[in-house]
Amino acid sequence: MKRTDRRIFLAILFVSLCVGMGNGNAKEEKHSDPNRSCTSKECHPDVLQHEVLHGPLAIGQCMVCHTPIPESDHKFKLAADKQHLCNLCHKPVDNAANLHDPVKKGECMTCHDPHGSHSKAQVRKDWIAKVCIDCHKDPVLTHAGEADFPHAKLLEEKKCVSCHSPHFSSHPHLLRDHVDRTCYTCHEDLQKEVKAAKFVHGPIKEGDCGSCHYTHGTKHADFLPKFLTERFYAGFDLDNFEFCFSCHEHKEQLVTERRTETGTNFRNGNLNLHYVHVNRPFKGRTCRTCHATHSAPNKALVAPQIPFGKWMIPIQYTATDSGGACSSGCHKPLRYDRLDPVDYQEKKP
Repeated sequence: MKRTDRRIFLAILFVSLCVGMGNGNAKEEKHSDPNRSCTSKECHPDVLQHEVLHGPLAIGQCMVCHTPIPESDHKFKLAADKQHLCNLCHKPVDNAANLHDPVKKGECMTCHDPHGSHSKAQVRKDWIAKVCIDCHKDPVLTHAGEADFPHAKLLEEKKCVSCHSPHFSSHPHLLRDHVDRTCYTCHEDLQKEVKAAKFVHGPIKEGDCGSCHYTHGTKHADFLPKFLTERFYAGFDLDNFEFCFSCHEHKEQLVTERRTETGTNFRNGNLNLHYVHVNRPFKGRTCRTCHATHSAPNKALVAPQIPFGKWMIPIQYTATDSGGACSSGCHKPLRYDRLDPVDYQEKKP
């Protein structure tokens, strides 16, 4: 090797060794400087991998939550105990009527990662309902997760927090508002219908939608807890009335007794007109044939019109003190009276 080449080789080797030694000495030293970030490629690199970072961490102010222990070798403690740490910045809500259990116990980290996550508000899982279901497996998972008809809101971005406040509420079940007003935030058309109606279904009047609907989902349409046929005609079967008979008095008597003085007000003398309409082996009527479910302009929620295929059949019902009349598209005008029965020779409508 020529002397010149040898000198070049030694120079390159010397520089390489110096750079290698320099890199070895460049390892970041531990510090407790509140003005410097604790995160780097060598120190706590994992906490920076989150898509959403806790505010102080995002700007390198770890000392907001962690404080160095005096005269220790790079040891830290929380700025407050876990039950009160978050309240150093986040206003306490312990005076609310209803608190989420983790909030009540000061266990914010049950739902939130203190450093960050891939979800908004540092929620621990990528789908907020997964966090909720960790604790609320039943009945939420039973009704919604396995439902043939799940509540659509559970499938949208906000999921559970569309209806529930995650921290506190003045309403039961951490609802964001009273039950009916919570439902009306989406069901605006129903709210307008109910407001304009002369007669309203009892649960609706009380603002208790949950009396008839399981709010997370069920195996029945419209989130009903029990079966209610949607058919206009149906052969007589008590199962068709299971849902409505959960509340209405006299229950089976309403549709199984041809003659009654007390079972229903819908009678001509003692002839039970519910029985006449319903109790047939073929083409019996169902509850929804004549009755609206939420509100109506008539007593007993008799609907002004009912769907029959594409035709909206007008019922044209009028009430009297002791009976009423119906001039619908189903049959010729007919009248009934409990005290002075009309003689139709018990012809069926």
